[in-house]
Amino acid sequence: MICPICKTNNTENQKHCINCHWEFIYYLSEPTDNEKKIIQDKIRTFQRDFFQKHIISTNKELHQTILSNLDKGLRDDKEFILDLVRKKGWALQYASERLKNDKEVVSKAVNRTKWAIKFADKKLKRDRVFLNSIINPRSRF
Repeated sequence: MICPICKTNNTENQKHCINCHWEFIYYLSEPTDNEKKIIQDKIRTFQRDFFQKHIISTNKELHQTILSNLDKGLRDDKEFILDLVRKKGWALQYASERLKNDKEVVSKAVNRTKWAIKFADKKLKRDRVFLNSIINPRSRF
């Protein structure tokens, strides 16, 4: 079975993924649409809970593996992404395009990790007023 989080192949039929400790959800080979939705919701909940509890860890490779497989709904969830970039600014690279163009999200990411600006939308990177507001926090965008 392949782990839905980090995509590692579990050949030993274990209950948990060796890399990210995801608890496998066993289901029929042909799940119904409702079962697929339930599984996607469980994955989304797991990802949200994992990062809220463990983002302070120094294992950047594990975080990058999991973030690169983030559910599209979480990539576009402003509250979730804001929470991530407040702790790890580089997580901005995994946000949706809409959030990469959001001044609040980009500002929080850059405040945490200066080089996170490279993941912002091109329009924001050209906005001198916005860039000045990041450099000089007293000014507003």
